[in-house]
Amino acid sequence: QGNDFARADGLFAEAQALWTALGNRRLAHARLRNRAQCWAAQGLHEQALASFRQCEEAARAEGDWVGIIDSTLGASTELTCLRQWGQAVAMGSECIRVAWLRHHAHGLAYALWNIAYPLLRAGRAEDAIRLRSLASSNWTLHMGPLRADDQRDTAKLRRLATVCLDADHIDALWRDGAELTLAEAVALALRP
Repeated sequence: QGNDFARADGLFAEAQALWTALGNRRLAHARLRNRAQCWAAQGLHEQALASFRQCEEAARAEGDWVGIIDSTLGASTELTCLRQWGQAVAMGSECIRVAWLRHHAHGLAYALWNIAYPLLRAGRAEDAIRLRSLASSNWTLHMGPLRADDQRDTAKLRRLATVCLDADHIDALWRDGAELTLAEAVALALRP
């Protein structure tokens, strides 16, 4: 809460060790994912990515679908930070796929929001605008108003889209995206 990520990492490490000692691998890996978030906040993106990938592998082996959702979401975010756009889209799509199959609305909301920027950077500007529009309205409807930083991120996405799309087209795509159903948004995100 206080942005003391080194201290938070230490506390999560203690919690991870306690869960490991108790034999609860799922919760131990959940704390490792928290530690990876601390590393990411400190700019240690490669280290965070390696951790998310390790946690995803463990979650798949254990059939822990919440762990798969959290790990793929974290990995997609780190791949975005590392400007590995195609891999970020692939990992974000996997998160969306699993969240959709498991009816995990919270994970799906985050994944639909997060995939827009790497989609834009990977050359799918129209899909990025539509999905961010749907994600914005979905978030507002189910989770509450967008924060100021979320609004800034959306303005940045729309601004960057003007490199390849004109403003009127972006506005039309935004209106179209707001009308998508969740099923249509998932299909759009999972389109190769």
